[in-house]
Amino acid sequence: MNHSPQSIINAIAWVGGSQIATRLVRIISTIAVVRILEPDLLGVAAVALASNELAHVIAKNATNSRIIRSDEDELDSISNTAYTVNWIVGLALFLLQCLIGGILASVYENETLFYLVCTLGVSYLLLPIGQVHAARNLRDRKVDLLAKTEILQTVCDAVLILILVLLGFGVWALVLPKLLVIPLWVKLHQTGSDWRPSSKLSLDYLSDHLSFNGRVLGVELLGVVRHNIDYILIGYFLGMHSLGVYYFAYNAGLGLSRGFITSLNNAFYPYLCKAKHNLLEMKSIYVKGVTYMLLLLVPLLCAQAYFAQYYVPFLFGEKWEELGAVTYVSLLCLMGIPLLITEAGAQYIRAQNRPSDDLRWNCFYTCTFVLAMIIGLYWGLLGLVIAIVSVQFIAAPLHFLFVVKPRREVEEHSSLPVIRGFV
Repeated sequence: MNHSPQSIINAIAWVGGSQIATRLVRIISTIAVVRILEPDLLGVAAVALASNELAHVIAKNATNSRIIRSDEDELDSISNTAYTVNWIVGLALFLLQCLIGGILASVYENETLFYLVCTLGVSYLLLPIGQVHAARNLRDRKVDLLAKTEILQTVCDAVLILILVLLGFGVWALVLPKLLVIPLWVKLHQTGSDWRPSSKLSLDYLSDHLSFNGRVLGVELLGVVRHNIDYILIGYFLGMHSLGVYYFAYNAGLGLSRGFITSLNNAFYPYLCKAKHNLLEMKSIYVKGVTYMLLLLVPLLCAQAYFAQYYVPFLFGEKWEELGAVTYVSLLCLMGIPLLITEAGAQYIRAQNRPSDDLRWNCFYTCTFVLAMIIGLYWGLLGLVIAIVSVQFIAAPLHFLFVVKPRREVEEHSSLPVIRGFV
């Protein structure tokens, strides 16, 4: 079992390399999209994709965390139960997605939203085929496979977007590729894992999955609410035009690093889980991992924020500078710093089998976050952006001090040895 600094650096290097490659490809497709599509159409796409995120997180995380944290002697049984659960969840989410599509079409008085959202819902009938394989590959820390899968999936998504937008598919160019790349994701993960589902359905570990994954899902869902409620509020109160400007700014700012942060933390989690029986070792892995990630990302994010005034009009067109998007891009770039710290801390306490602590924090934080956005909306789009960035910077140190830092709660939530104090 290798938890050396070099192994963690190698994992970060693989993920970092894949994300740099995928970001470059995505920038090219984004340039074409924002130069061709008007802000109003981008706003419609933002609402459709935001509605899909909630169900997507449920589908991809319903069983993953428990598989990754499982011991070798229970792995196959837990995997077979997870396979059954994933199909049940996938079917339920498809039906829920169609219902959500109808509601959004009515609220925003836009019939196209219904068809966009229902199309995205088909993905939940495809994901269960490869979800267990993906979780087992992540558990086995096959970082090279995960990185290659990420690259191929994102490149295909970006190329399809570019082709479809040039062919005049409009808002559908941003939606259809999300569905079309799923078979590729499934095939790559199936190829990387020798596990195959049992011939009969199994629910032997259902209560175990519900107990652990239920709390983890609660945290993930609250995270999705925070990451997408801004789209819903802006679209409803400020209109689709303002939402289109914000959607562009988010993707040109934090969107370029958001996938990077998520992938780094996903690769980080299995290393923490492998040290779940030794809190001292887990603490060491956490400190090293966060240090390496901050050293890598902070200079990049600060440079991106500063140079936004130059690359936004040059790459994406002067119309976005005229719409005031440069300021939003710069602010949203900086939000990646506290986001990285908070998400790494969430992986750390989850690996300690303390998802309840994370769930309580996220309930409080989500309420605070939504309240700040509502207050910020009073001053328009700029007020909302300042509000959400400020909340993130305030929340990161509070999350560390009151949730991440090991205290006596560890004795109540796991059998791990307790460390008095963290630093």
